[in-house]
Amino acid sequence: MQLLRKILFYLFTAAYVIICPLVIFYSMGYIYKPGDKNVIKTGLIYLATAPEGATVYLNGEKQEKTTPVMLLELTSGSYNVKAIAENYRPWDQTVPVEKEKATVLDKVLLIPSEWAPEAIMNETFSKFLPVPGTDIFLMAKDAGAAKWITYNYVEDKITPLFEDGSPFRDYTVSDVKCVKGDTSVLLALLLGAEKKYVWLELNPSGNKATDVTELFLSGIDTVSWFRGSQNVFSLNGGNLERIDVKEGAIYPEYINKVKGYGLEAGRIYTLTEDNLVKSDSMDLTSEEDILEDPSLGGKIFRDIQYDIRVISDDFMIFLGEDGDLIASKLPYRFTDEKIKDVKPAAYSKRLLVWSKSKVGLLDFSTELTGYVGFEKPPLLVWLYENGQDIDEAFWVFSEAYVLVKDAGKISLVEIETYGEFPVAELFTVDAANPANYSEKTGSIYYIDGQDNVPRSIKLIPDRPITPVPGTEGKKNKDSNGE
Repeated sequence: MQLLRKILFYLFTAAYVIICPLVIFYSMGYIYKPGDKNVIKTGLIYLATAPEGATVYLNGEKQEKTTPVMLLELTSGSYNVKAIAENYRPWDQTVPVEKEKATVLDKVLLIPSEWAPEAIMNETFSKFLPVPGTDIFLMAKDAGAAKWITYNYVEDKITPLFEDGSPFRDYTVSDVKCVKGDTSVLLALLLGAEKKYVWLELNPSGNKATDVTELFLSGIDTVSWFRGSQNVFSLNGGNLERIDVKEGAIYPEYINKVKGYGLEAGRIYTLTEDNLVKSDSMDLTSEEDILEDPSLGGKIFRDIQYDIRVISDDFMIFLGEDGDLIASKLPYRFTDEKIKDVKPAAYSKRLLVWSKSKVGLLDFSTELTGYVGFEKPPLLVWLYENGQDIDEAFWVFSEAYVLVKDAGKISLVEIETYGEFPVAELFTVDAANPANYSEKTGSIYYIDGQDNVPRSIKLIPDRPITPVPGTEGKKNKDSNGE
């Protein structure tokens, strides 16, 4: 019996000595190949799809688990990953795997094989104007103000633009000015040769209209205002005017010799005719110089009007009336393309830019340090090219995709890739009206080009995907999470 115990003891000890290191190596991402007589450090792929439950193929071989899934024990190299789900288009991408790292594909959006649009309301409309940064659309059956409504797509609430008995219902709407995130709009109305300007505070219980015609004698082409404020600014003849809608007051030369301005966080940013950039509080008591060198400014800016977009405390964009795009970071001008508009990312220092035929991405997340002449500046990468008439682009799915409206075509561009940027054509809409994407609802809103009925299509499933713990939105993260 004692001999048997000794034999068993030595057997278990030998098994422990042999197996335990193998278990530890395996848990740390190593594999042992007897043929090579080498211990190899491995990596992994994490794949999560929306919706979940997609069948996964790795280099053509079906995997046991569906998404979300970790594919372990992968040696360094390239792997083709494919996700297939019933009623969805197949998705695949060739990705790199590096030792001790995780290749993370945590925001893979599967595109339905067929779309199921829902009518917002079973009526026809000729105008569809999203109020940016809000849950509100302005919609109209024709130009007559009595035929306009406001629609809150989250509350599913319809409100007439002007209530019955309003003197403005007989007019036609010729122009609408909005500010992102604000629920007030400025309208230009016409009745024959008579023109009126109306400040309209949008409210589901009834919109409040104020006649401000006498305050905007120079028009509303260049107006802007602070969110939640009734202090409106307008560029007129080289001077920045301030109009206090609430008090009915005009300050015609509030800031002189200006050829561009922008408003952000209670401060007024100006580009002077001398090509200097300044900021000041609204009461003009705390002026700060941002660009003090008129010689440098003269080399950067053209003799045109600019719209200043303040992206962050240290980053501004200047969009010229001729499409000239200037950034406050080197190399200042990134393209000769005539840019129509820009859209900053909410969660990163990235910027979408688009012209009539292209959509591009500028990434400013890597700061330049030291002598910038020997460092690589941010590059403008074109995501979508050869468009017909691009009029809008949206960040989608936590900025993993870009949605593009090109004339009457909606397309989706995948940007978190390890190579090219795949473009998927989705469906067609009315080319004459804007479309709108809401990250809050995950839906696209538009006017159907076939019957002029407003519709929505669910792009992002209600159930969110499951990200790998600690690696949300990151690529090639160390496997140990450090």
